Amino acid sequence: MQARSTKWLLLFIMGVIFSFSSLINAQNGPGPRFDVNTRVKYLKEKLSLNDKQAAEIKKILDAQQDQANKDREQLRGNRDERRKNMMTRAQETDKKINSVLNDKQKEEYKKIVQEREQRWEQRPH
Repeated sequence: MQARSTKWLLLFIMGVIFSFSSLINAQNGPGPRFDVNTRVKYLKEKLSLNDKQAAEIKKILDAQQDQANKDREQLRGNRDERRKNMMTRAQETDKKINSVLNDKQKEEYKKIVQEREQRWEQRPH
């Protein structure tokens, strides 16, 4: 009987932890949040990047992430300005990434960018 109640207690605690982690993730907005390494891995698979291209794109995305973090701190209360900067930064990053890709990869990356833009349009402003 005691083992059974311990099992239920553990399940309850795990449920609470899961609920809190979901709540914290939900505060980041809709859609998945990818760190730079996950994004590079995704692009490497989708675009068939070689190691040199992946390393160059990682540098580009690292720089983008650093700037995004600075903007988040500097523009903490100004959501519109942060959004404007995010859009500009995304366009600049896309240009830099395109400069690393061959023609076939550019076509596939264009589809990825279009999908991202569609997701952005669906988000509440």
